[in-house]
Amino acid sequence: MWMRTALFLALAATAEPRQAVLERRVGELAAGYDACFVLYDAHEDRTLRVNAPECRRALSPCSTFKIFNSLAGLQSGVLKDEHTLFAWDHTPQPLPTWEKDHTLATAVRDSVVWYFQRVAAGVGEKAMQGYLDAAGYGNRDISGGLTRFWLGSSLKISPDEQVAFLRRLYRNDLPFDRSNIEIVKRVLVQEETDGVVFSGKTGSCDAGGGQRAGWFVGRQASPTREYIFATRIVAADRGAPRGEGPDGLHAREISRGLLSTLPAR
Repeated sequence: MWMRTALFLALAATAEPRQAVLERRVGELAAGYDACFVLYDAHEDRTLRVNAPECRRALSPCSTFKIFNSLAGLQSGVLKDEHTLFAWDHTPQPLPTWEKDHTLATAVRDSVVWYFQRVAAGVGEKAMQGYLDAAGYGNRDISGGLTRFWLGSSLKISPDEQVAFLRRLYRNDLPFDRSNIEIVKRVLVQEETDGVVFSGKTGSCDAGGGQRAGWFVGRQASPTREYIFATRIVAADRGAPRGEGPDGLHAREISRGLLSTLPAR
């Protein structure tokens, strides 16, 4: 009995400093934003939150929805695998990296909106609604239009719900074929260094009320550690350049900074 009590006290003693460190780092890295960070530590089976009320607030998933859209595209047969190629139709795009043909893997990497609009159109309204309902993704509302509902429109999800969804993804507990889940896990990998695999997806779009949201959701894992997390930053949309305002690139930088305070192995 005393051993269990000692273990509980030891865990309690370590939880407060980690929470305090994360809160301080969010304050440093995300100054000026309404920021939220949710972290599930599988090693300790514990969830930590910085700014819990903001972590419960549902906003547009922006391009983090490409995770779900990829699953829907694969399950429906619109996509065969990560090598499925769609040709760019030569419509001018906001980014040079979008103005070329893309596969699923490169479209996730470069966050190519037109590619996933084509995926959603191929899946169709009825099937997309069915997949969202079956998975319980966010508020499941696609009324904003089949090619726009996740881009500052009707679909909403909170950081807490993003982490719950990713936990199910990495446990193979979503209503999609295991082979399709494995493809999506592969295309989400951004970096692997010394056995530590860093995966995730950025997202940036209108948050309503003259504000803009930046997301980064993902997973960092090694043979002995697994963290599943969501970072979201929200601020007034002042048209800051990509990577400098509340966007997905900045949210990814913040995520890396926060994860660096945790043991990787």
